[in-house]
Amino acid sequence: MQGRQKRSPFAVFSLALTLLWYICFSSHLLANDQVNALWVAESTGIIKVATADGSVLLEIEDDGDPRAVSVDQANARIWVYGNDTLRAYGFDGALLSQTQVSSINGSDENTSCHEALTSLLNLGGLNGSGADCFEHVRSILGIWPVNLAVGKNDGEVWLSVFKTLYQFDHTGTLQNSIAFDSIIRSITHETATNQLWIAVANEVVTTTPDGSTIEVIALGRRQHILDLAYDESLNEIWVVTGRELQRYTSNGEQTFVQSLRHLRQVAPDGQGGVWLAGRHKLYRVDASGLIHFEMGPFQGLGLRRLIDIVADHTDHTVWVANKHAIKHIDRDGQILHTFVMEGRGIRRAKIRDLAIYTDAVGPQLTVLSPADASYINSQQPQIAFELVDDGSGVDVESLEILAEGEALPVECSGTLPEWVCTPTVALEDDPVSLSVTVADNAGNRSEPVETTFTIDTQLPEITLQSPVDGLLTNQPVLTVSGSVNEAAMVTLNGEPLTLTIDHTFTETLTLIAGDNSIDLQATDLAGNTTDLSVLVVLDTLSPAAVDLELMHVSDIIDGEVTVTGEPSSVEPESKVTIENQRTGETVTTTANTDGSFILVITAEHSDELSVLVTDQAGNDSDEARTAVTDVVPGVGTIPPDPAQLAPPFSPSAPVTMFASSEFLYNGTPPVQTGVDPSTISKQRIAVVRGLVLDRNNHPLPGVKITIKNHPEFGQTLTRRDGQRRWFADHQL
Repeated sequence: MQGRQKRSPFAVFSLALTLLWYICFSSHLLANDQVNALWVAESTGIIKVATADGSVLLEIEDDGDPRAVSVDQANARIWVYGNDTLRAYGFDGALLSQTQVSSINGSDENTSCHEALTSLLNLGGLNGSGADCFEHVRSILGIWPVNLAVGKNDGEVWLSVFKTLYQFDHTGTLQNSIAFDSIIRSITHETATNQLWIAVANEVVTTTPDGSTIEVIALGRRQHILDLAYDESLNEIWVVTGRELQRYTSNGEQTFVQSLRHLRQVAPDGQGGVWLAGRHKLYRVDASGLIHFEMGPFQGLGLRRLIDIVADHTDHTVWVANKHAIKHIDRDGQILHTFVMEGRGIRRAKIRDLAIYTDAVGPQLTVLSPADASYINSQQPQIAFELVDDGSGVDVESLEILAEGEALPVECSGTLPEWVCTPTVALEDDPVSLSVTVADNAGNRSEPVETTFTIDTQLPEITLQSPVDGLLTNQPVLTVSGSVNEAAMVTLNGEPLTLTIDHTFTETLTLIAGDNSIDLQATDLAGNTTDLSVLVVLDTLSPAAVDLELMHVSDIIDGEVTVTGEPSSVEPESKVTIENQRTGETVTTTANTDGSFILVITAEHSDELSVLVTDQAGNDSDEARTAVTDVVPGVGTIPPDPAQLAPPFSPSAPVTMFASSEFLYNGTPPVQTGVDPSTISKQRIAVVRGLVLDRNNHPLPGVKITIKNHPEFGQTLTRRDGQRRWFADHQL
């Protein structure tokens, strides 16, 4: 049964207490599944140990006789091989998958082990269990014939068992298998190129995308490789033989060699140096090749032979194991923790392999918003992040936000990887520089991410030069011009305008007859919006001419006359222009809201005054109506020539005398004023014509003409040529 909790096989020695104690666990002791941990494959199961304090976090009972263990950091699982089966466990100990390896090539590991030993040593048939066979290989050849490696980038799993290499994807599905002529002595995965390096006898080969292998490093015939390891800090491969420590680039170029006898295993320390395990001794060698110390970790603990080492890159310490014990040793050779397997004799669990999970990389922090160099219009903006950590997970409580170097109080929430924080205090309108960091659950803190944005809560101001609100115009093409007080996007009736460097704009519009709404909108870089609308009226219709019936010209006083228009004589608030046709003088005024006006102009008797009405849109009256204003003091206005007032008649149709002459008293203006209409009979009428001359026989205008004792026929004045025309009953 795999995945059961079990009784701990460890006894632990603490330097601080110098006390031997035994640990028995009946439940998982999990504070965090992805805490930095040492994983131990031993003959009865898997043990998870916290690297920080050496406490046992988890025990997994695995009756498959585990022989190799490796950590898949990207997918948070461990891979365990034993008894022809590859198993995957979660960091919480849950069994995730298992694959029967012996079914792949039809040969079980015991057969492979016996065949390998028989072939190499010509020992004939070896008896004993599979475990004994594996131990024979380790004791005779100095290698463990089972290796596990996991790709750091994609979780691809590589398993070597004696002469066969298996490739699985991150779910445990077989992808490929390769058979070699010799026992595979070691494998290591290179993260830079995602390649697997394989040590076979005295050569190192690497895999190709098509599943084949290429020889990269070839050593001498007597230099059998015992171990190799990829050094991520150098991007090179360490190779251990029985006599030398060597290092190579990925193309096979040797960059380091140093003679050291009886070496068995190598573990890069993360600083360019390595930890080395010999048969009984442990070495620490720096990047220059200097040996800082050597020690026998298990002196006095019975079995002295070292079987495995793993380095912790977070603190550059090493974990080293023999068959029944593990020690944790720091960079100075001080022993931090000691573990001893429980039991005696054949019941005592045997350590087979070590693997370490260390989260040494801080989280990846990205500021999603506000974007760098952006403008926002909130003094308490939402600050959105993407927080990603492939290792122990993000510790959101560790999020630290500095604004201008001072801690910014915030309230945060979200669902990872997205996290949103809002300041609990208002920030001022100004550029704001943030520096943000976050740590993972292993305590690794991200590099500070900095972003600067500007808070602007002020609305942009639009200054409109033209047109003015309520403008009346008769020009269908309108120029709109103005400015804004800051960089902004400005639209005119929804269409964007082009602004000059000083934020001014000019645009033309084609108006429609009647009301036109001129709508401007300015949106600044922070998104603040201001709207401004004005009304422009297009009026291309000519106003009516002055109503002469409602306009009066006064007597001449001191050479001037006063022209008065009664209410409704002209269009309200229109411009009234009067011109003296003789002198060319013009005077102008604006009519009142009731259409009345008063103007004073220089005039003499018989001067002709013309009146022009111009509405507010600039349209002139369709036809300027001319009023002849011959003024006689104390008498009145000289009437115009009747020929100018007579209505048109068709020459082919008969016209009565009454119809052709009634305009004399009934026209606009009338020649004969004050007539009682009931006096005139259509059947008996007469038109009286005459001429008035002065003593010099010159025409005498402005002479009042009446019919004696008949006021019902009204009166008329002689015209400028001295003539007068009179409409009367012929029986008079």
